[in-house]
Amino acid sequence: AVKFLVTGAMALLIGFGCGAALYLSYINREARRRRALTEEELLGQVEKLLKRVGAKTGELVVTLTWDTKDDLDLHLALPNDLGEISAERPAVAGGRLDIDAGRRAVATSSAAAVASIFWPRHDPDEAPARQRLPPVGRYRIGVKVYHRAQQHRDINVTVVVTSAGGEMEVFHRCVVPGAVHLSVGTFEYKGPQHHPEPQRRP
Repeated sequence: AVKFLVTGAMALLIGFGCGAALYLSYINREARRRRALTEEELLGQVEKLLKRVGAKTGELVVTLTWDTKDDLDLHLALPNDLGEISAERPAVAGGRLDIDAGRRAVATSSAAAVASIFWPRHDPDEAPARQRLPPVGRYRIGVKVYHRAQQHRDINVTVVVTSAGGEMEVFHRCVVPGAVHLSVGTFEYKGPQHHPEPQRRP
């Protein structure tokens, strides 16, 4: 009987060891796959995704993408306590929540996991009083988890901030299981006059 118990215990240990080895192999393979994706390739994927869902471009655009079928909400706090743009309040100070595909991503596997906020492009020939330019100052980006489809999986998020002048900031963050809010980071918008001047051809 003792020999039987020892043999059984050894079999269980071997089984656990094999399972752990397979799991570690999977983790290492996934890590290599994610590291192989350069930021240029990632930005290319984001650009294709935005075109596919018909997202608008403009003076200032803040885009959130993620790699699961969970429902995430993009939150953008404006400078000088002017308010916050989100699914609850989709239009503030000229900015608008253009795309909010998180709920569709939960409902169907073919939907894109993307949210985007934009301000219309600045027109220097139009009277300033008729334009709603982004408020000048520092913005705060946040992400809230509205619904989780996979409770025990990390959510890898990417936020891309672009301006009409070609300036770009990229944030990579991770929402761990159990978290309902993520502070992504901040950026500063200095106004359309700070865009780089286009180079003229000789």
